[in-house]
Amino acid sequence: MAFISTVLNGGTYEERSFVRDTARTTVVCIGYDSADPISYSLLADISPSQNGNELFFCLVETFNDVDREILDSSEACSIIPKYSRGAVRAVLLKMILSLIRSTDIDDCYMVTFCAHLPLAALTKYHDICKVFETCGFQVEHEGPDACGKHIWMMSKA
Repeated sequence: MAFISTVLNGGTYEERSFVRDTARTTVVCIGYDSADPISYSLLADISPSQNGNELFFCLVETFNDVDREILDSSEACSIIPKYSRGAVRAVLLKMILSLIRSTDIDDCYMVTFCAHLPLAALTKYHDICKVFETCGFQVEHEGPDACGKHIWMMSKA
């Protein structure tokens, strides 16, 4: 298996957005497998939950028209080679910026899926917080909690 990026070197990509009730989802194909009929996409979503609006994002692997969400960053890193990760992260941040701008929310939160993440794995969350800050949100970080997960709460200033 070899991951072939479709977003390296400023390549163009198509952002597909969906709206269901008050939830907004954006999907971008970021690559494919050179040996198998597998494609990889990023999914980002802001949806209302019982605790407020939640930001969720993941890598989606599609094989034979079956989608599998990859939530564990170590698994995602085993698929996406190191030289492609910066471009993939840049696309994710643009997707989240687009989501924020297309919603009329005053608050949002995000939670790490995996517990006890190393500092390097938290970098993308800090980058996401910066995107929220550029859109006029204040960010509070809580964590790790008793389970080892981190929580960020963003609210309009």
